[in-house]
Amino acid sequence: MGQTRDVLLPPHQPIYSIGNLLLWIMLTILFLILRMDISVSPLGQTDIGIYVRTGVAAYFSPTTTATFSLVCISDGVHTYIAKPAEVVRGKTILPNGKKFNLAPSEEAQARGYRTVLRGPEADYVEAALHQYLRLSVYSGLGLKALFLPPILTALCIFVALFPYCIYLDIKRTKLMKYGRLLRGPIVCTPAKFNEAIKGDGIVFPTEEGTSALIPRSAEAPHFEIIADTGAGKTALIVHMLLQIRDRNDSAVIYDPAGEFVERFYNPERGDVILNPIDAR
Repeated sequence: MGQTRDVLLPPHQPIYSIGNLLLWIMLTILFLILRMDISVSPLGQTDIGIYVRTGVAAYFSPTTTATFSLVCISDGVHTYIAKPAEVVRGKTILPNGKKFNLAPSEEAQARGYRTVLRGPEADYVEAALHQYLRLSVYSGLGLKALFLPPILTALCIFVALFPYCIYLDIKRTKLMKYGRLLRGPIVCTPAKFNEAIKGDGIVFPTEEGTSALIPRSAEAPHFEIIADTGAGKTALIVHMLLQIRDRNDSAVIYDPAGEFVERFYNPERGDVILNPIDAR
């Protein structure tokens, strides 16, 4: 029996555009995290879920009520809703042995507060609670002011990269369709030829108006000129010889018909005819 092999082909999806989309999502998350870390207090970071939920609910129904448990601070006897200046990042060991990821600030400890915890659940009008959190915890920043800048920043990067990703996807699609040239000649325009070769030698005029330049280092190897009778092969060779003459360079010409000898032979220049039956 023959051996069976699985052939893994590259995906045909626009991977660069998809990668750009994933980059936008990751940058949005990163910028949101940075926004929270830089602009929002530790108390605001802890209550961000409540702030977003009450903001959305208040937008659709200002009178909706719901049950919430807010971050509070306690001195062992009294418990109050915490303010941003009263809590910092840290650890509080609760009476039940669990840890809470906030601790009293030095200011709060000076007033006798030792514990930061989630307060008892209570019913709140969501619009009113959102307004309270906005003014007391988030320094007046609404949801748009809080979330829109990082989202738009990531979106600008996405839009800026999008045309380049489209270009790469088109290039990749053509490569998968036609393959990749490893070696050998290709058909191209004179402009692309000049861009790739960067010649500084003989110039070949073209019908497109842009001349093709050959590097001087490539003039010594063979040129293959293929065309129908009367297409201008001889005229092209004459054009090459005129440039070689103007540069005061030498050329060896195989000329059985003698047409190039008639036009270019100059004994005063030191030209030599290698023909035993030609006295010149």
